[in-house]
Amino acid sequence: MLDLTDITEKYVQFEHQAESSNQAAIAISDRRELLEFRGVFEIEKQLLRSIRNGDKTAFYNMTLSVNHDGPGILSNYNQLRKIKNLGVYVTALATRAAIEGGLYPEVAYTVSDLHIERVEDLHEYNKVVSAIGATLIDFVDRVYESKRKHLSKSIATCQEYIFNHLYESIPLAVLSDLVSLHENYLSQLFKKETGVTITQFIQQEKVDEAKKLLELTSEPITAIATKLNFYDQNHFIKIFKRYTGLTPKKYRNKNKFDAQYFSES
Repeated sequence: MLDLTDITEKYVQFEHQAESSNQAAIAISDRRELLEFRGVFEIEKQLLRSIRNGDKTAFYNMTLSVNHDGPGILSNYNQLRKIKNLGVYVTALATRAAIEGGLYPEVAYTVSDLHIERVEDLHEYNKVVSAIGATLIDFVDRVYESKRKHLSKSIATCQEYIFNHLYESIPLAVLSDLVSLHENYLSQLFKKETGVTITQFIQQEKVDEAKKLLELTSEPITAIATKLNFYDQNHFIKIFKRYTGLTPKKYRNKNKFDAQYFSES
Protein backbone atom coordinates (compact mmCIF):
# COMPACT_ATOMS: atom_id res chain seq x y z
CA MET A 1 0.00 0.00 0.00
CA LEU A 2 1.25 3.51 -0.85
CA ASP A 3 0.92 6.31 1.66
CA LEU A 4 -0.86 9.40 0.29
CA THR A 5 1.61 11.74 2.03
CA ASP A 6 4.59 10.03 0.38
CA ILE A 7 2.97 10.32 -3.04
CA THR A 8 2.20 14.03 -2.51
CA GLU A 9 5.75 14.80 -1.33
CA LYS A 10 7.31 13.00 -4.31
CA TYR A 11 5.00 14.78 -6.75
CA VAL A 12 5.84 18.20 -5.30
CA GLN A 13 9.55 17.32 -5.45
CA PHE A 14 9.35 16.35 -9.13
CA GLU A 15 7.29 19.47 -9.85
CA HIS A 16 9.96 21.71 -8.32
CA GLN A 17 12.71 19.89 -10.26
CA ALA A 18 10.80 20.39 -13.53
CA GLU A 19 10.24 24.07 -12.73
CA SER A 20 13.94 24.54 -11.94
CA SER A 21 14.90 22.80 -15.19
CA ASN A 22 12.55 25.04 -17.16
CA GLN A 23 13.98 28.16 -15.54
CA ALA A 24 17.51 27.04 -16.43
CA ALA A 25 16.49 26.40 -20.04
CA ILE A 26 14.95 29.88 -20.28
CA ALA A 27 18.09 31.48 -18.78
CA ILE A 28 20.33 29.68 -21.28
CA SER A 29 18.11 30.80 -24.15
CA ASP A 30 18.25 34.39 -22.93
CA ARG A 31 22.04 34.29 -22.78
CA ARG A 32 22.29 32.82 -26.25
CA GLU A 33 20.04 35.58 -27.51
CA LEU A 34 22.28 38.19 -25.92
CA LEU A 35 25.32 36.61 -27.61
CA GLU A 36 23.85 36.83 -31.08
CA PHE A 37 26.11 39.79 -31.80
CA ARG A 38 29.18 38.28 -33.43
CA GLY A 39 31.41 41.19 -32.37
CA VAL A 40 31.11 40.49 -28.64
CA PHE A 41 33.93 37.94 -28.56
CA GLU A 42 36.22 40.16 -30.64
CA ILE A 43 35.57 43.16 -28.37
CA GLU A 44 36.26 41.08 -25.27
CA LYS A 45 39.48 39.73 -26.80
CA GLN A 46 40.76 43.20 -27.67
CA LEU A 47 39.75 44.58 -24.28
CA LEU A 48 41.60 41.88 -22.33
CA ARG A 49 44.65 42.22 -24.56
CA SER A 50 44.80 45.97 -23.93
CA ILE A 51 44.63 45.35 -20.15
CA ARG A 52 47.24 42.60 -20.23
CA ASN A 53 49.52 44.79 -22.32
CA GLY A 54 48.83 47.91 -20.27
CA ASP A 55 48.05 49.54 -23.62
CA LYS A 56 46.13 52.65 -22.59
CA THR A 57 45.87 53.99 -26.13
CA ALA A 58 44.27 50.81 -27.51
CA PHE A 59 41.98 50.59 -24.48
CA TYR A 60 40.64 54.14 -24.78
CA ASN A 61 40.30 53.96 -28.57
CA MET A 62 38.27 50.78 -28.26
CA THR A 63 36.02 51.89 -25.41
CA LEU A 64 35.26 55.22 -27.09
CA SER A 65 33.97 53.33 -30.12
CA VAL A 66 31.56 51.21 -28.06
CA ASN A 67 28.21 52.79 -27.26
CA HIS A 68 26.07 51.67 -24.35
CA ASP A 69 22.35 52.31 -24.46
CA GLY A 70 21.07 50.58 -21.35
CA PRO A 71 18.08 51.27 -19.09
CA GLY A 72 17.81 54.53 -17.19
CA ILE A 73 18.09 55.22 -13.48
CA LEU A 74 14.68 53.74 -12.61
CA SER A 75 15.63 50.20 -13.66
CA ASN A 76 13.95 47.31 -11.95
CA TYR A 77 15.74 44.94 -9.59
CA ASN A 78 16.19 42.23 -12.23
CA GLN A 79 18.02 44.58 -14.61
CA LEU A 80 20.18 45.89 -11.79
CA ARG A 81 21.12 42.38 -10.68
CA LYS A 82 22.04 41.38 -14.22
CA ILE A 83 24.38 44.33 -14.76
CA LYS A 84 26.00 43.70 -11.36
CA ASN A 85 26.57 40.06 -12.28
CA LEU A 86 28.14 41.23 -15.54
CA GLY A 87 30.35 43.57 -13.53
CA VAL A 88 31.60 40.69 -11.37
CA TYR A 89 32.29 38.60 -14.49
CA VAL A 90 34.14 41.41 -16.27
CA THR A 91 36.17 42.19 -13.14
CA ALA A 92 37.24 38.54 -12.88
CA LEU A 93 38.41 38.53 -16.51
CA ALA A 94 40.22 41.86 -16.07
CA THR A 95 41.91 40.56 -12.90
CA ARG A 96 43.29 37.54 -14.73
CA ALA A 97 44.42 39.66 -17.69
CA ALA A 98 46.16 42.10 -15.34
CA ILE A 99 48.03 39.26 -13.59
CA GLU A 100 49.08 37.87 -16.97
CA GLY A 101 50.29 41.37 -17.80
CA GLY A 102 52.61 41.41 -14.81
CA LEU A 103 50.52 42.91 -12.00
CA TYR A 104 51.21 41.16 -8.70
CA PRO A 105 48.38 38.72 -7.88
CA GLU A 106 48.01 40.14 -4.36
CA VAL A 107 47.47 43.62 -5.79
CA ALA A 108 45.16 42.41 -8.55
CA TYR A 109 42.89 40.42 -6.22
CA THR A 110 42.73 43.26 -3.69
CA VAL A 111 41.77 45.74 -6.41
CA SER A 112 39.20 43.24 -7.70
CA ASP A 113 37.57 42.84 -4.28
CA LEU A 114 37.34 46.59 -3.75
CA HIS A 115 35.72 47.20 -7.13
CA ILE A 116 33.22 44.36 -6.69
CA GLU A 117 32.25 45.73 -3.27
CA ARG A 118 31.78 49.14 -4.87
CA VAL A 119 29.50 47.70 -7.58
CA GLU A 120 27.41 45.78 -5.04
CA ASP A 121 26.84 48.95 -2.99
CA LEU A 122 25.30 50.83 -5.94
CA HIS A 123 21.55 50.95 -6.60
CA GLU A 124 21.32 52.64 -10.00
CA TYR A 125 21.91 50.88 -13.30
CA ASN A 126 23.89 53.67 -14.98
CA LYS A 127 26.14 54.10 -11.95
CA VAL A 128 26.95 50.38 -12.05
CA VAL A 129 27.88 50.70 -15.73
CA SER A 130 30.17 53.64 -14.87
CA ALA A 131 31.72 51.66 -12.02
CA ILE A 132 32.49 48.75 -14.35
CA GLY A 133 34.23 51.17 -16.72
CA ALA A 134 36.22 52.61 -13.81
CA THR A 135 37.29 49.08 -12.85
CA LEU A 136 38.71 48.39 -16.30
CA ILE A 137 40.47 51.76 -16.43
CA ASP A 138 42.03 51.09 -13.02
CA PHE A 139 43.41 47.73 -14.16
CA VAL A 140 44.83 49.00 -17.46
CA ASP A 141 46.48 51.93 -15.64
CA ARG A 142 48.04 49.66 -13.01
CA VAL A 143 49.43 47.24 -15.60
CA TYR A 144 50.75 50.18 -17.62
CA GLU A 145 52.59 51.57 -14.60
CA SER A 146 53.84 48.11 -13.63
CA LYS A 147 55.32 47.53 -17.06
CA ARG A 148 57.00 50.93 -17.07
CA LYS A 149 58.79 50.06 -13.84
CA HIS A 150 60.12 46.66 -14.90
CA LEU A 151 60.76 46.93 -18.64
CA SER A 152 62.90 49.20 -20.76
CA LYS A 153 61.17 51.17 -23.49
CA SER A 154 62.67 48.94 -26.19
CA ILE A 155 61.36 45.70 -24.67
CA ALA A 156 57.95 47.21 -23.89
CA THR A 157 57.74 48.36 -27.52
CA CYS A 158 58.59 44.86 -28.75
CA GLN A 159 55.94 43.29 -26.52
CA GLU A 160 53.34 45.77 -27.70
CA TYR A 161 54.18 44.98 -31.32
CA ILE A 162 53.91 41.23 -30.64
CA PHE A 163 50.54 41.66 -28.90
CA ASN A 164 49.19 43.60 -31.86
CA HIS A 165 50.57 41.28 -34.59
CA LEU A 166 49.87 37.80 -33.19
CA TYR A 167 48.18 36.75 -36.41
CA GLU A 168 51.28 37.53 -38.44
CA SER A 169 54.80 36.20 -38.74
CA ILE A 170 57.06 38.15 -36.35
CA PRO A 171 60.71 37.85 -37.43
CA LEU A 172 63.43 39.00 -35.07
CA ALA A 173 64.66 41.38 -37.78
CA VAL A 174 61.36 43.28 -37.69
CA LEU A 175 61.60 43.78 -33.94
CA SER A 176 65.25 44.75 -34.24
CA ASP A 177 64.45 47.43 -36.83
CA LEU A 178 61.52 48.62 -34.72
CA VAL A 179 63.70 49.54 -31.73
CA SER A 180 66.95 50.16 -33.63
CA LEU A 181 68.93 47.52 -31.76
CA HIS A 182 71.18 44.75 -33.08
CA GLU A 183 69.36 41.40 -33.16
CA ASN A 184 71.79 39.65 -30.79
CA TYR A 185 71.72 42.49 -28.28
CA LEU A 186 67.92 42.71 -28.43
CA SER A 187 67.62 38.97 -27.81
CA GLN A 188 69.93 39.17 -24.79
CA LEU A 189 68.11 42.22 -23.40
CA PHE A 190 64.68 40.65 -23.86
CA LYS A 191 65.74 37.46 -22.04
CA LYS A 192 67.33 39.49 -19.25
CA GLU A 193 64.24 41.63 -18.62
CA THR A 194 61.47 39.05 -19.16
CA GLY A 195 63.11 35.76 -18.26
CA VAL A 196 62.16 34.16 -21.60
CA THR A 197 63.47 34.38 -25.14
CA ILE A 198 61.64 36.35 -27.82
CA THR A 199 60.66 33.10 -29.54
CA GLN A 200 59.27 31.66 -26.31
CA PHE A 201 57.33 34.84 -25.61
CA ILE A 202 55.78 34.85 -29.10
CA GLN A 203 54.90 31.17 -28.85
CA GLN A 204 53.29 31.61 -25.44
CA GLU A 205 51.19 34.53 -26.66
CA LYS A 206 50.07 32.61 -29.73
CA VAL A 207 49.18 29.59 -27.61
CA ASP A 208 47.14 31.78 -25.22
CA GLU A 209 45.30 33.20 -28.21
CA ALA A 210 44.76 29.72 -29.61
CA LYS A 211 43.29 28.57 -26.29
CA LYS A 212 40.64 31.29 -26.49
CA LEU A 213 39.79 30.37 -30.08
CA LEU A 214 39.52 26.69 -29.14
CA GLU A 215 37.29 27.48 -26.17
CA LEU A 216 35.07 30.14 -27.66
CA THR A 217 34.75 29.30 -31.35
CA SER A 218 34.10 26.25 -33.50
CA GLU A 219 36.87 27.02 -35.98
CA PRO A 220 38.80 23.92 -37.17
CA ILE A 221 42.18 23.37 -35.56
CA THR A 222 43.87 23.60 -38.95
CA ALA A 223 42.29 27.02 -39.50
CA ILE A 224 43.47 28.27 -36.10
CA ALA A 225 47.01 27.05 -36.82
CA THR A 226 46.98 28.88 -40.14
CA LYS A 227 45.51 32.09 -38.70
CA LEU A 228 48.19 32.26 -36.01
CA ASN A 229 50.97 31.69 -38.56
CA PHE A 230 52.29 28.33 -37.41
CA TYR A 231 54.25 26.42 -40.05
CA ASP A 232 51.63 23.67 -40.23
CA GLN A 233 49.20 21.79 -38.03
CA ASN A 234 51.88 19.45 -36.66
CA HIS A 235 54.03 22.39 -35.58
CA PHE A 236 51.00 24.00 -33.93
CA ILE A 237 50.17 20.79 -32.02
CA LYS A 238 53.78 20.40 -30.86
CA ILE A 239 54.05 24.00 -29.56
CA PHE A 240 50.56 23.96 -28.03
CA LYS A 241 51.29 20.76 -26.12
CA ARG A 242 54.62 22.13 -24.92
CA TYR A 243 52.89 25.01 -23.11
CA THR A 244 49.63 23.35 -22.04
CA GLY A 245 50.41 19.65 -21.71
CA LEU A 246 47.49 18.87 -24.03
CA THR A 247 46.93 18.64 -27.75
CA PRO A 248 44.58 21.31 -29.18
CA LYS A 249 41.89 18.65 -29.71
CA LYS A 250 42.08 17.41 -26.11
CA TYR A 251 42.09 20.99 -24.84
CA ARG A 252 38.95 21.81 -26.84
CA ASN A 253 37.20 18.63 -25.66
CA LYS A 254 38.03 19.51 -22.07
CA ASN A 255 36.46 22.94 -22.58
CA LYS A 256 33.72 21.89 -25.00
CA PHE A 257 30.92 23.53 -22.99
CA ASP A 258 32.35 26.98 -23.63
CA ALA A 259 32.92 26.18 -27.30
CA GLN A 260 29.35 24.99 -27.78
CA TYR A 261 27.99 27.90 -25.81
CA PHE A 262 29.49 30.47 -28.14
CA SER A 263 29.28 28.63 -31.44
CA GLU A 264 25.57 27.84 -31.05
CA SER A 265 24.63 31.40 -30.13
